[in-house]
Amino acid sequence: MTGQILAGKQADVFVVRCVGDVRLGMGTGMDRYFERVLASGECASIVVDLRETESIDSTSLGSLAKLSIAAQKALQALPTLVSTNPDVTRVLKTMGFHEVFSLVEHPVKAADVDAANLQDKSEPGSRDEAEMRRYVIDVHKALVSINGKNRETFKDLMAGLEEEV
Repeated sequence: MTGQILAGKQADVFVVRCVGDVRLGMGTGMDRYFERVLASGECASIVVDLRETESIDSTSLGSLAKLSIAAQKALQALPTLVSTNPDVTRVLKTMGFHEVFSLVEHPVKAADVDAANLQDKSEPGSRDEAEMRRYVIDVHKALVSINGKNRETFKDLMAGLEEEV
């Protein structure tokens, strides 16, 4: 199954729903959307819904880490992350997402936004190679900022990417 990132607003709650296999580059449009939503001042809280996520790569996780960091600054509150898939939840906990999100392992009503109200924010291939490399570095910086374990896990990747830039 291919992946998809959907986003939208219900009242003053911003909802992101990741579906299927969420991979490199899909979050580039999501990042731009996050910036606009947080800058608008119309968002009181954020819910990231991973209930339909089968797998998620480190770049997409980095994009979510970046969202959490920006949301905490803008809203002075942790965003909520809903994951009912034990495999995905294990990855989230291993990466320290319980430190930058309110991690919920059961369905919550706030995540139940009608799919008709969600827009596709997946943008595979929307950036050229140099832009994509900078994007990957940027979101991995957010991911490694969560904890020292992530810094160690991704140090070789970061060094290689930064060397290429």
